[in-house]
Amino acid sequence: MKKVVCLVSLLVLVSSAGAAELTSGSAPSFKAPREYDTAKAGQSVAIGDLNGDGKLDVVSAHGTDFPVDLRKLRAVSVLLNRGGGRLGPSHTYPTGKAGDDQGAWSVAIGDLTGDGKADLATANPGGRSVSVLVNRGGGVFDAPVNYSIDREPWDVAIADFDGDGKPDIATANPTTVSVLLNRGDGTFGDKVDYPTGGSTWAFVVGDLNADGKPDLATANYTASTVSVHINRGDGTFKPKVEYPTGPGPRGIAIGDLNGDRKLDLVTANGSSNPGGDTDWVDSVSLLLNKGDGTLRPKRDYRSRSEEGLVFSSVRIGDMNGDRRPDIVTADGDDWTISVLLNEGRGRFGARFEYGSVIDDDAGIGAEAVAIADLSGDRRLDVVTAKWDYVSVFINSPGLCTVQEVELIQLAAAKRKLARAHCRVGKIRHTYGVGTTRGLVFSQSPTAGTVLPRGGKVNLVVSRGPKR
Repeated sequence: MKKVVCLVSLLVLVSSAGAAELTSGSAPSFKAPREYDTAKAGQSVAIGDLNGDGKLDVVSAHGTDFPVDLRKLRAVSVLLNRGGGRLGPSHTYPTGKAGDDQGAWSVAIGDLTGDGKADLATANPGGRSVSVLVNRGGGVFDAPVNYSIDREPWDVAIADFDGDGKPDIATANPTTVSVLLNRGDGTFGDKVDYPTGGSTWAFVVGDLNADGKPDLATANYTASTVSVHINRGDGTFKPKVEYPTGPGPRGIAIGDLNGDRKLDLVTANGSSNPGGDTDWVDSVSLLLNKGDGTLRPKRDYRSRSEEGLVFSSVRIGDMNGDRRPDIVTADGDDWTISVLLNEGRGRFGARFEYGSVIDDDAGIGAEAVAIADLSGDRRLDVVTAKWDYVSVFINSPGLCTVQEVELIQLAAAKRKLARAHCRVGKIRHTYGVGTTRGLVFSQSPTAGTVLPRGGKVNLVVSRGPKR
């Protein structure tokens, strides 16, 4: 896989109203990520207390349609929290059934049997099924029990859809969502399907119309829309209502982004691709809730990266402690995560990047992201699923996380580094062929390096083309 370097990472607002001037905000910071081995082909990650010790654990799901020798891999990896956000060794459990290919592409955590222990559910596209892995205690899981979806489920969630106090299961499939109601003992009835837009890769659950019942919203990749399904209250759903997003939404998250106590939606968009040609534009679309479960027109935030970042997953949480929920993305082939700062009233400012900006292994990059307080300090940490490990970013305010500032003007580079708690060190000047005067030509240390607060970043700045 080629090396991918992000060159410019300031976000600008792109909407029908034009670009908005964005205010300053302090970037979150994380300790250098710790990496923990898992099975190969990580596609999804979830966080929950799996062994009942009050510490949040991590589970990742593994699936792939390449290479051929891994297509039969059927696994989830469970990593128990030893305290302080440090994870123990990975324990692997099978999903699906013998002969399935592509493995599990999503995993969800919830007490499906009502015994107080957190169980697992996985979406198995090749097996056209969901698997339920019952927790026998201590974070150890029984063999999977499989339920036919008769479609290719790419995402899975657990919630009480019919209000009987027993968690149910839903999956996102290519053109439908399927709902399986819990019989009350952790077994499930036949699925019921609801049509969505084209190529539904991901979905979320939340009460969008404030009636106390969980609704569904899907990200539809080929249609470039989200579909909203309002819960009738008995575990059945009204027909979809579709809203345009940016091109190719691959992930979706739900949360109150503008402080009005109504749940909004944000999508991570992967492609400008209506004609089928890959053209990554790494944007997110914000759709604010009017309050009745209908959504306002999208507001797009695009990165002006020289190379596309392939935003593949998105979550919402207050990452810098200012009581405003921010947007966190997994950056796919770039192997990084990004945080988009909420500047107030649901408007977002600069993007800050964490982790290596260069591929560090074969296979896929940061395909999925989850956020929760793993270290017990009341700050949100970040976990990403990568090719054969998970990366844990422990939130630690005030550190200098070196940002990519090459090929932007020196004044903008200084501002961006300052917001990331860094200082500019030595500045050297050089001539460059075809390079604009005042542009940062190179930097040291490289982006992704974590330094103490006020750490210095040395820059080489262009004098312009040599005459």
